[in-house]
Amino acid sequence: MSKSFCIISCIVVLPFFAFSQTNIKGIVLNKKTNEAIPFANLLLTKSRLVSHSDEKGQFSVMNVQPADTLVVSSIGFENQKIVCGSTDGFLRIEMNEASYSLFEINVSEKDRTKRDFHRVGGFYNKHHKNFATKNYPGFQFAEYMPNEIGPGCRLEKVKLCFMSSISDDPYVDIRIRIQEVDPVTGLPGNDLLQNRYLISPGTGNYEADVKSENLMFPANGVFVTVEWVDTKNSLNGKLPTVGPYLRWSGSKDHECRTYVRRPGGKWILDSFKKFDRAEKMNAMIGLEFSTIRKKD
Repeated sequence: MSKSFCIISCIVVLPFFAFSQTNIKGIVLNKKTNEAIPFANLLLTKSRLVSHSDEKGQFSVMNVQPADTLVVSSIGFENQKIVCGSTDGFLRIEMNEASYSLFEINVSEKDRTKRDFHRVGGFYNKHHKNFATKNYPGFQFAEYMPNEIGPGCRLEKVKLCFMSSISDDPYVDIRIRIQEVDPVTGLPGNDLLQNRYLISPGTGNYEADVKSENLMFPANGVFVTVEWVDTKNSLNGKLPTVGPYLRWSGSKDHECRTYVRRPGGKWILDSFKKFDRAEKMNAMIGLEFSTIRKKD
């Protein structure tokens, strides 16, 4: 009697399990040009599976759960969300170009337009503090920069303020990155800069000019990230504390927008409260951007 029950159970359960997951294949295309988009990012929000398209824009994802949502993203394009079905299939994903992927000005109108400059970030907070954190090679700070102006803003410069260390920590280079806001986690996502920006600062104010990137300010903002990098391998693979130290600013009226990521760790919101329990701290990172308007 027990043997018969076991056989029937296998017949019933196995087909159900086999059809509970599906396999999807597809291609990611530029909707405007119909050209393939290589290396687009693919994320299944329910299972947290991550993949990407190949150099021909094609992809294949196995064991997809029914009703899972596929999020497709690529620099210069608007994100696409597709709810997966319960059967295998081929997806043709056409992505719209994002409004911030290019910055164009009609040359004939230059004499009739004016460029206005705007600033955002802890660098411009007047409540400076003689406070800094100890850093290690691979240590990163990312400050969220909201776009409170609207469309048509071009990124111009990144500003940083460093202070001298209180010890004899060796100095290493600083890498500057601008990252999109991940649509799922809200944390630093894909890099938006095409070039690599390295500076070798001491103490005081430093800036990196990024306007040659022709990068527009996304509506949901960006993260400006600084990373301590031992490019010269002067530390021989060791992980001592290094300089320079990034200075911080604090205010009761400002929102804490600085995230920290230690080597091998995850992004976490860094809410320092050193000088006043109600005071909120941000790294002295700034972003300068511009808009164009017609002259009065």
